[in-house]
This record gives sequence, C-alpha cells and structure tokens, in this order.
Amino acid sequence: MESAAMPPLADQISAVLSAPIPFLITLVAFGIVVWRVFEWRYRAVIEKMKEMSELSRTEVNYWKDAVARSASQGIEELQKKEFDKLEQTLRRIPPALDELGKANTVPIFDEWTGRHIATLVSAPDKPTDKK
Repeated sequence: MESAAMPPLADQISAVLSAPIPFLITLVAFGIVVWRVFEWRYRAVIEKMKEMSELSRTEVNYWKDAVARSASQGIEELQKKEFDKLEQTLRRIPPALDELGKANTVPIFDEWTGRHIATLVSAPDKPTDKK
C-alpha cells in the first residue's frame, strides 16, 4: 500500500503564488469562521457576566435596604429605651425635691407648750461671681 507523499514545501508555496486569489478567499473565509466561533463563545460569557453583575447589584440593594431597616428599628428601640429611662428619672424628681425641701426646713416649737411656732427654711448659698 502506497501512502500519498506530501508535496515538498517549495511546490506548495509555488501553488499558492500561482493562484493567490483563491488562497486569499479561503484564508478570509477561514478567518471569518474562526471570528464567528470566538464571537459566539465570548458573547455567551459576556451575557453570563452581565447577569451575574445585575444579580450582584440586586443583592447589594437588598442588603442595603435590610441594613437600613434594621438600623432604623434599632434606633427606634434605643430611643424608646432612653425615653423610658428619662420618664423614670423625671418621675423620681418631685419626691426627691420634696425630700430636699424637708431636709432644709427646721420646725421651731415652743419650749413650754410644745406648740409649733414657725418653720425655719434654709436657703442654698447663692453662687458668687468672682471676676
């Protein structure tokens, strides 16, 4: 069995140079086919990347909103707690002032009769302006 021998390189080059138009048309057709294959393949890759980018943006927006809602609720809870603490403090002020008022008064009784004569109220010292 005889194997077909490949023609020498010089014969191949002379064949191409003797028919340059068909060779260029074949070369351009082959280039277009390769170009289309790569374009098809990378179009799918680019579309997939666009979808992933849109999904990522959607997820970022979701978490941004979730964090904002959570922070808003946390702030409201904190404000409510602080408001409750302030209310409790304000409720304790009037009795404390009454106690302070009682502490600053001294009843004066008659020595012989034991009858209440007057109440001595001590006023707090006034701050002095020292310039």
